[in-house]
Amino acid sequence: MLRAAGIELRTLADVYGIPADERGTDLEWLDPAGGRSWPVLMKDARIRYRSAE
Repeated sequence: MLRAAGIELRTLADVYGIPADERGTDLEWLDPAGGRSWPVLMKDARIRYRSAE
């Protein structure tokens, strides 16, 4: 839906490839995403309760 609206986005699979996108931890990709100022959309509703993330 976002791509159809003309928004450029990258998924973990786009950046890391399949199946590496499923093996990485949040810490491994959140820091690089933040360093690039990429907004992050997640479906993990409990992320705020994990201090490392």
